Amino acid sequence: MLYSLIRSLKCRQVGQVQMQISVNGTAGTPAASGPDAAFISSITDNGTGSYTIILKEAAKIAPFVSGIVPLTDKANGRVTATTTSSITVQFDASDTGAALDADFNIQWQYSSALSYYF
Repeated sequence: MLYSLIRSLKCRQVGQVQMQISVNGTAGTPAASGPDAAFISSITDNGTGSYTIILKEAAKIAPFVSGIVPLTDKANGRVTATTTSSITVQFDASDTGAALDADFNIQWQYSSALSYYF
């Protein structure tokens, strides 16, 4: 058991970090909170239900969003764009399909180094 604690972690995706924030999109000005909120430069409200999360430091490759959890009733969220320094998401109402402001949690993989994952 002791020797298993000494070994270094092995991973194909060198430099990958999992990040999570919560966004209050129903507030007047959306803001990030949660464990990685300090890593967020700003959140831009692009119009009803559309938000761009701007990172303080650009990644080596575009972030891979692994989860969006809407906290607003009847909200369906999806990623519409990613760049090395931003993630854009859109929310629609599940019953009408109309754009809908929403609060949500989001998780993504951030790459601080180039690796075999391209």
